[in-house]
Amino acid sequence: MANISGALDGRAAPHQHLPSNCMIEPPPQDFDRTRWKDARWSRWSFRNTAHFLPTCAVAASPNPRPLQLGTPWRPEGFETFLAETHATSAILLTGGAVSAEHPAGAASDPRPHMLFSITKSVVGLVARMLIVQGEVDAERRVSDYLADLAGTAFGDATLAGLLDMEDGVAFDETYADPAADIHTYSRGYWGDANGGARGQLAALPRRPTVTGFSYRTPVADVVGAVLTASTGVRLSTLVETLLWNPMGAAHDAHFLLDTDGVEIAGAGLNAAPADLARLALLLLDRGAWNGRQVLAERVADALFEGGDMDAFARGYSGRPGWSYRDLWWHMGGERLAALGVHGQRLIIDRKSNFVLVRTGAQPEPDNRPIDPAHDSILVAIEDRRTGQH
Repeated sequence: MANISGALDGRAAPHQHLPSNCMIEPPPQDFDRTRWKDARWSRWSFRNTAHFLPTCAVAASPNPRPLQLGTPWRPEGFETFLAETHATSAILLTGGAVSAEHPAGAASDPRPHMLFSITKSVVGLVARMLIVQGEVDAERRVSDYLADLAGTAFGDATLAGLLDMEDGVAFDETYADPAADIHTYSRGYWGDANGGARGQLAALPRRPTVTGFSYRTPVADVVGAVLTASTGVRLSTLVETLLWNPMGAAHDAHFLLDTDGVEIAGAGLNAAPADLARLALLLLDRGAWNGRQVLAERVADALFEGGDMDAFARGYSGRPGWSYRDLWWHMGGERLAALGVHGQRLIIDRKSNFVLVRTGAQPEPDNRPIDPAHDSILVAIEDRRTGQH
């Protein structure tokens, strides 16, 4: 399994330049950088964040994993599904090989796409790898790693609690409410608030009662800060050294930097959709690739087992039968998901052996309204895979 020794150079400043696969695509004539997530520009901006926001590169592997091309097949209703979900790209793998691409050539397209909260799942996976390696203690308090958060709502939380989002911090992530905390908080990401995400964490209050799971973006930022503090290595370098490089990523990725120049662990990763497919294959192969155990088998197995369903149901409305573990969503059975606002999804089904990567430019950030469209297409894929057609 990859270890941290090769990442120590990450103590240096990040590479703040355009990744090599950021093609020059002129912005729309009326593009407003302060409103880059608006639907009128998002199909361009989600592919080109490095042109208008500060970034830190995550280098591709010198030995990329090939994606095998399988027999072309599109599930019934696939084109309608893509249109209804405002898809910008989609890659379907069945039996470990590419069955469908949208648009043509998506499985070889090097351009990074904004992944929003899929970032959390990548960070959570790296966190669990570091826990297994003994580089960070999941049961120690946040304040043991981050002294500035002692006495705050985060201070007594453990990394284990953060990874399952069962800590005691209050935060309103209702995107449809312009007064919700998430809109103020994101000003430290790509807005005008000094101090980045870290500068806002201490002010977040405690939840009156902690009943179970509660999805909150700042939790992932604290996880990223703990990993950096415990190792002395920048988050982008940890991801590159422990995961991106050894799993055989074919294309450069990049993190967006917050207003304090720190990688945004909650929502900042941009990567080619094909490399999300490679990440999925790594998990389906129980962490092994090219004769190397990139991550421990038990790490992959635990993700597919899912988290505490009762804790999830107590704290989250909708998505019955789901759970949450290590910053990954578990959809029940052996189906795992990484989700990001505006329609970013990576779905991995170990039982039926398929992967669906789908990026999007959905006008509204909340993904739950398009859950039914995904449920329908997943049924069509599973029926074909199990011969029920």
